[in-house]
Amino acid sequence: MSDPHKTSKLLARQLRATLGAPSREALAAQFGPEASLDELRHLAARLPALLERVDTAYLDMERDLALVQRSLELSSAELNAARDVAEQANAAKSRFLANVSHELRTPVNGLAGMTQLMLMGPP
Repeated sequence: MSDPHKTSKLLARQLRATLGAPSREALAAQFGPEASLDELRHLAARLPALLERVDTAYLDMERDLALVQRSLELSSAELNAARDVAEQANAAKSRFLANVSHELRTPVNGLAGMTQLMLMGPP
């Protein structure tokens, strides 16, 4: 079985590192040389404040995530609308080019036919 004194020192060291607590020497000056139990009490007293900070950070993160999701939804809606406009513009361009092509082809074909007839000579 492990030594309870070593266990309390290990817990104190881990809590001190997690909480950003004062060094063992500073606590020893405050609580005396055998300060491990007092040190644990001191660190344990700071746990509620740390948990509150974690909760606050978590709520802030959730709020920020909700804002980012909303922004992404708006961006997605804007992109979908822009895609729809681009598809409509592409369809209009295709119709225009088809009409222009038809309108040019008809007279050019007529000219080509008349030219062939003229080149054949008199009937």
